[in-house]
Amino acid sequence: MEVRKVIRLKGSYLLYLPKRVASSFVSEEVNVFWEGDFVGVTPLALRRATAEVALPQVVVAGYAVGLDELELPTCAEEAAAEMAEKMGAVVEQVDGVCKLRYVDKYVDKEEVVGRMLSALRYLLDGLARGTATRSAVRAVDDETDVLRLTVNRLCTKAPTPKVRLLHPDRAPTNAPSTTSESSTPKSRPRPSGPSCGKPPRSSTRYTYTGR
Repeated sequence: MEVRKVIRLKGSYLLYLPKRVASSFVSEEVNVFWEGDFVGVTPLALRRATAEVALPQVVVAGYAVGLDELELPTCAEEAAAEMAEKMGAVVEQVDGVCKLRYVDKYVDKEEVVGRMLSALRYLLDGLARGTATRSAVRAVDDETDVLRLTVNRLCTKAPTPKVRLLHPDRAPTNAPSTTSESSTPKSRPRPSGPSCGKPPRSSTRYTYTGR
């Protein structure tokens, strides 16, 4: 890590990337992602994989781990094709090979979590009123499943390492706290944003901070 100066240029901001890193990029275009005051840059490259079986679980896994394209041995498996449609993937038959191209509908984790909460509130309201049908429950369940996988996908494609302590009376540190469980307050504030991965195995819990 090193300190670099941000240059202001006619209302825009310019930052020179390390030459050793930027020279290894195969394209002049890059992916830029940010959350809070964190900004990340990764080379623009498609993530591809080939599967030996055409199963719906494989289609889901490819989406969750952030693949851009997935090759399947056949497009004839109806279950895999239905799951690809649910994941928003475009299915193409090219030279006898079934290719799935995943399309990213969301780029903001908070937006995804917000839509998930809205769907759940809608379902709970329908259940409370007695107006929720079985098909409505199934539709909301399917939608929240896809949104949850979308959060996993965004965490993989655009990892933002910024975290904050759940205890507001403690200053954030670079290392996990060694405070024992007995000194932890009984009431803890709820997380303010989506979490990428599980919290560290320590007595102090961490969570994602949103904007």
